[in-house]
Amino acid sequence: MYVAKKVPFPSTAGWVVSDMSARTLRRLVASGRGEALLYFRTCGRGIHDDLILSLCKQNQAFDRTFEDRSEYLWEIVKTSFGPKVLLDRVARTLKFARDESNRSQMLDILGHAFDEGHVQVAPAVIAAINSRKLSNEIYRASHLVGEPGLQLAVKFSALLEPWERNTALEGAERRLGKSKARQKLKQFCKMYRKDPREFQAAPENPYRPADRVADPLAAILAGEWVKKADLKALADEDWRTLTEIVESSPDSEQIIRAQKAFYRTKRKFAGDLDQLILRVKRTDDIRIRIRLSDLAGNRRDRRVRAAALEFLQSSDFDDHQIGTRLLTNNARKEDWPLIKSALKRAAHDPQLFHYLTLDMRDFQVKLPTDVVGYLAEHVHCELCRGELVERLHRRGALHLVQLIALTLDSDPRTRESALRWVTAHGNKQWKETYETTWKAELDTL
Repeated sequence: MYVAKKVPFPSTAGWVVSDMSARTLRRLVASGRGEALLYFRTCGRGIHDDLILSLCKQNQAFDRTFEDRSEYLWEIVKTSFGPKVLLDRVARTLKFARDESNRSQMLDILGHAFDEGHVQVAPAVIAAINSRKLSNEIYRASHLVGEPGLQLAVKFSALLEPWERNTALEGAERRLGKSKARQKLKQFCKMYRKDPREFQAAPENPYRPADRVADPLAAILAGEWVKKADLKALADEDWRTLTEIVESSPDSEQIIRAQKAFYRTKRKFAGDLDQLILRVKRTDDIRIRIRLSDLAGNRRDRRVRAAALEFLQSSDFDDHQIGTRLLTNNARKEDWPLIKSALKRAAHDPQLFHYLTLDMRDFQVKLPTDVVGYLAEHVHCELCRGELVERLHRRGALHLVQLIALTLDSDPRTRESALRWVTAHGNKQWKETYETTWKAELDTL
């Protein structure tokens, strides 16, 4: 869908990048990297339409729930010599698509096209949504194409939850203005014999904070949600009970619940460390191993570090994740070659590499700049990459071409930061180019 704050993609007139293979472009687009968009704009203009169509119809985002590639892909579509033809091909593909995340991406691409004057996509968007009648698409129709989308939401309002009807009206108000949207709502409700108040009622919040509990320990072991204030009020005897569960309980769920209590209160594990490390090594359940390694990794101890290095030398990729978690408070300068080797072995697996990146972001020791750069280069998660390039910027490790690519990143927060860096603290040559050429073009976007 749409981000709350629009961060435009700047022009890249005058910049040239080296040629890239289709495989490299797919990898960069899957990560939302600005280098791919820079290539399409400078070297690949109009010669990769089939590849662009393939990228549009398959959602390759690492986290499809939170990452949105649609605006970024629309910028790539615009590099074609015939964006209208390519949009027609996307619309025809959408009509027969079945995967919901792929459909969502294509709908959002067409929505961005509609924003920029390609009104011919509206009938295709409505027809595609009407063919499936999925509630999560119906209520978004007004956000995508305005008035026709609101009409569709009113027509199928019986399929929508109260908050979805309310969201559909908000989308129409954003597109048409509040007064006109309300007028159209009344018109469509009269046409389909609906009550306009169904769309204007504030949605009920189904969530409410948990109540305080009389016996926090019993609630924890029963799997109930316990407020942090109740957790911090646990007696020393209760913490000893949770420690014994971690050390010796055969019940996996009880171990997970006990570990969560330690994690949420940031309390150090005070039990037998040798027993805890032994259990990490002998347990087959990866969920339990990760939970136990988190507890051990919060302790700074040579025994934890020795176990971590042993895990990192293993050929089992799950052991690499255990090793990095154990090093949270125990990594030393001489450990980095082994850590780098584990990262390189994991680079082919986006999920595993993401887990290792998350673990290393929590390290209490300063990561070497080359390690931060390697993580930023290979991680597929937008959020992780944004945090890592922030670190690189603070260390002055980003050169001009990297800054240019970051202003074209799929993540609006990274784009916003990169634009701020290059205008306030960036390379003088970049700043002059931006102020004389690109800023004027930005104002016209």
